[in-house]
Amino acid sequence: MRSLKRTQPAALFCYFAAVTLTAVFCTSPAIRGISLAGGLAALIAAGEVRRPKDLAGYGVIFLMMTALNPVIVTYGNTPLFYLMDRPYTLEALLYGANNGLAMTAALMWFRLFSVLMTSDKIGTLMTGSVLNSFGTALKLTLRYVPDLRLRYREIREAHKAAGLLAADTWIVRLRSELNVFMSLTACSLELSARTADSMKARGYTLPDHTSLAKRPRRLGDFLLTALSAGAAVCVCTAVRGGRLYAAFYPEVKTECPLYAAFVWAALCGVPLLSVIKEQIKWRSFAPKG
Repeated sequence: MRSLKRTQPAALFCYFAAVTLTAVFCTSPAIRGISLAGGLAALIAAGEVRRPKDLAGYGVIFLMMTALNPVIVTYGNTPLFYLMDRPYTLEALLYGANNGLAMTAALMWFRLFSVLMTSDKIGTLMTGSVLNSFGTALKLTLRYVPDLRLRYREIREAHKAAGLLAADTWIVRLRSELNVFMSLTACSLELSARTADSMKARGYTLPDHTSLAKRPRRLGDFLLTALSAGAAVCVCTAVRGGRLYAAFYPEVKTECPLYAAFVWAALCGVPLLSVIKEQIKWRSFAPKG
C-alpha cells in the first residue's frame, strides 16, 4: 500500500470522505455490503488483520445492532416470535443488520484512515495563519496521546515492580496513582523540550521548510479524486432518481442498479488493487531462477 501512502493528503481525504459518508447515508444493503467487503479487504491488505481475533470487535458491534433493533422497533409484517408480548419481526431484524453493515464498514474505513492519514498529512490540509497553528497543535496532540498512554503503562509497571504501587486503602491507592502521574508529567515535559530543540535544529522555524503540501501532484492523485467524486455522484444520482433504494417497513423492498454497484465496488477496491499492483511489480523485478 505504498502508492496510497505517497498519495497527496487532499486526494486521500476525498477518498475516505466518499467511502464513509456514502456508506453511512445510503441505505442500500448492496452498497453497504460492498463497503464492508472493501474495508475488510483493505485492512487485510494493509496487514491490520492477521488473525480472526482482530475482527471480534466488529462482529460484536454488528450482532448487537442486528439483535437489539427488533427489541426497540416492532414494525413489520413478519413476526418471528413474541418477546414480552412485543413482536420480534423479520423486517426489524433485517433493518438492524443493514445499520450494522454501515457501522461496521465505517469503523473499518476509519481504521484504514488512521493508517494512511498520518498527523503530518492531516496538518497539511489546514492552510492559513490560524489553521497552521491549529494544525501544528493537532499533529503534536495526535502524536503524544498514544505515546503518553504507552509511557503511563511503562511507569506504572515500573512502580509496581519496585513496590511503590500500593493498594491497601483508597487513599494509598490514590497517592500511588498521583505519584505515577507526577512521573509521567515530568517525563512529558522533558520530551517536549527535546522535541522543541529537535524541530528547531531541523529548521522548522525557518520560512522555507519542506512540507507534504508542496510535493508535486501526480496523475494518480487526480485519478483518485475523480474516481471518488464520480462514484459518490453516481450513487447519489441513482438514489435521487429512485433506482437505488431500500425500504424495510412494512415489508422489505430494495433495488440496486448494476452500474452503481460496479462503480462503488471499483471505488472500494482501490486499496486492494493498489496492493495487488505493487505485488505484481515486485515479482516482475524479482530475479528468475
